Amino acid sequence: MTQNSAWYPFAFAMLPALVSAMCACTWHFFDNSSSLEWLVTLQAAMTVVGNFTLCAAAWWLWQQEAERAEK
Repeated sequence: MTQNSAWYPFAFAMLPALVSAMCACTWHFFDNSSSLEWLVTLQAAMTVVGNFTLCAAAWWLWQQEAERAEK
């Protein structure tokens, strides 16, 4: 475990990507059932949200490390 708390938001930002992966695994596990097609939409939405949250978290981490390097 890191002592640098700037990494914590990055870890939480990965949660939408996890939800996206679980949607894909669930849909394929049930042999692409048409009754679960809503999972495909949820997966796509979580992928977009996950990409934005990871981008924001990476920027936040970069900012925190830049501030720490200035000290």
